[in-house]
Amino acid sequence: MSWRPARPTGTRAGDPAGPGAGAAARGRLDPAREACGALLREAAERGDAYGRGLAEYEYGHVLRALGEAGAALRHWRGALTALEGTDAPVLHELRSLTQEFSPDGRSARW
Repeated sequence: MSWRPARPTGTRAGDPAGPGAGAAARGRLDPAREACGALLREAAERGDAYGRGLAEYEYGHVLRALGEAGAALRHWRGALTALEGTDAPVLHELRSLTQEFSPDGRSARW
């Protein structure tokens, strides 16, 4: 799975894209959110932990772009659990993403 959702601007306060950009981003990200949900269901039906891990990873990026940092963290942690011990090229990034959060789920970066 090499598809990565666009990381749009305008989804958070103070973003350089300005007012109204968040609504446009949400319109592009809603289909990505649905696609990630479908991938997660398919991976679960097949018992495919690797595929589930990659889908969780992508879903986390979509959720973060939608401003849902806590939900993004939950999916990234799930991805890390599913992919640990594999040769998945996203492991380094997943470790970094999950380490940027405090224990209460708040990000130090956003």
